[in-house]
Amino acid sequence: MQVLSLFSEKEKAYHLYQSRQNALREETTKKNMLEQAERDITQAEQGKANAERATAQAKRETAEAMQQITEEKRQKAHLIKLLQDAGIDPKQP
Repeated sequence: MQVLSLFSEKEKAYHLYQSRQNALREETTKKNMLEQAERDITQAEQGKANAERATAQAKRETAEAMQQITEEKRQKAHLIKLLQDAGIDPKQP
Protein backbone atom coordinates (compact mmCIF):
# COMPACT_ATOMS: atom_id res chain seq x y z
CA MET A 1 0.00 0.00 0.00
CA GLN A 2 2.85 2.30 0.80
CA VAL A 3 4.26 1.71 -2.70
CA LEU A 4 0.96 2.72 -4.26
CA SER A 5 0.78 5.78 -2.05
CA LEU A 6 4.35 6.76 -2.98
CA PHE A 7 3.62 6.18 -6.68
CA SER A 8 0.45 8.26 -6.40
CA GLU A 9 2.34 11.13 -4.72
CA LYS A 10 5.02 11.08 -7.43
CA GLU A 11 2.34 11.11 -10.13
CA LYS A 12 0.63 14.07 -8.46
CA ALA A 13 3.95 15.90 -8.22
CA TYR A 14 4.64 15.15 -11.89
CA HIS A 15 1.23 16.49 -12.96
CA LEU A 16 1.70 19.57 -10.81
CA TYR A 17 5.12 20.13 -12.40
CA GLN A 18 3.63 19.73 -15.88
CA SER A 19 0.83 22.16 -15.02
CA ARG A 20 3.36 24.73 -13.89
CA GLN A 21 5.42 24.24 -17.04
CA ASN A 22 2.32 24.63 -19.20
CA ALA A 23 1.35 27.80 -17.33
CA LEU A 24 4.85 29.22 -17.86
CA ARG A 25 4.73 28.39 -21.57
CA GLU A 26 1.31 30.03 -21.90
CA GLU A 27 2.52 33.10 -20.03
CA THR A 28 5.59 33.36 -22.27
CA THR A 29 3.45 32.94 -25.38
CA LYS A 30 1.03 35.65 -24.24
CA LYS A 31 3.91 37.98 -23.39
CA ASN A 32 5.50 37.43 -26.80
CA MET A 33 2.17 37.98 -28.56
CA LEU A 34 1.61 41.21 -26.63
CA GLU A 35 5.11 42.46 -27.46
CA GLN A 36 4.57 41.63 -31.14
CA ALA A 37 1.22 43.42 -31.12
CA GLU A 38 2.86 46.47 -29.57
CA ARG A 39 5.58 46.42 -32.26
CA ASP A 40 2.92 46.10 -34.95
CA ILE A 41 1.00 49.05 -33.51
CA THR A 42 4.14 51.17 -33.35
CA GLN A 43 4.99 50.26 -36.93
CA ALA A 44 1.45 51.06 -38.08
CA GLU A 45 1.55 54.42 -36.29
CA GLN A 46 4.87 55.24 -37.94
CA GLY A 47 3.46 54.25 -41.31
CA LYS A 48 0.45 56.46 -40.73
CA ALA A 49 2.65 59.38 -39.73
CA ASN A 50 4.80 58.88 -42.85
CA ALA A 51 1.71 58.76 -45.03
CA GLU A 52 0.36 61.94 -43.45
CA ARG A 53 3.68 63.72 -44.04
CA ALA A 54 3.73 62.53 -47.66
CA THR A 55 0.14 63.70 -48.15
CA ALA A 56 0.93 67.12 -46.70
CA GLN A 57 3.99 67.41 -48.95
CA ALA A 58 1.96 66.42 -52.00
CA LYS A 59 -0.68 69.02 -51.13
CA ARG A 60 2.01 71.71 -50.79
CA GLU A 61 3.53 70.73 -54.13
CA THR A 62 0.10 70.74 -55.78
CA ALA A 63 -0.67 74.20 -54.40
CA GLU A 64 2.70 75.49 -55.64
CA ALA A 65 2.10 74.00 -59.09
CA MET A 66 -1.37 75.54 -59.23
CA GLN A 67 0.08 78.94 -58.28
CA GLN A 68 2.70 78.60 -60.98
CA ILE A 69 0.08 77.67 -63.59
CA THR A 70 -2.10 80.60 -62.54
CA GLU A 71 0.87 82.97 -62.79
CA GLU A 72 1.81 81.59 -66.22
CA LYS A 73 -1.79 82.07 -67.43
CA ARG A 74 -1.81 85.61 -66.09
CA GLN A 75 1.47 86.39 -67.85
CA LYS A 76 0.21 84.87 -71.11
CA ALA A 77 -3.00 86.90 -70.93
CA HIS A 78 -0.96 90.03 -70.25
CA LEU A 79 1.31 89.35 -73.26
CA ILE A 80 -1.70 88.70 -75.53
CA LYS A 81 -3.25 91.99 -74.39
CA LEU A 82 0.01 93.84 -75.05
CA LEU A 83 0.20 92.33 -78.55
CA GLN A 84 -3.44 93.19 -79.24
CA ASP A 85 -2.93 96.75 -77.97
CA ALA A 86 0.00 97.00 -80.41
CA GLY A 87 -2.27 95.85 -83.24
CA ILE A 88 -0.74 92.39 -83.55
CA ASP A 89 -2.98 89.34 -83.77
CA PRO A 90 -1.25 86.69 -81.64
CA LYS A 91 -3.27 83.94 -83.32
CA GLN A 92 -1.80 84.53 -86.77
CA PRO A 93 1.33 82.57 -87.67
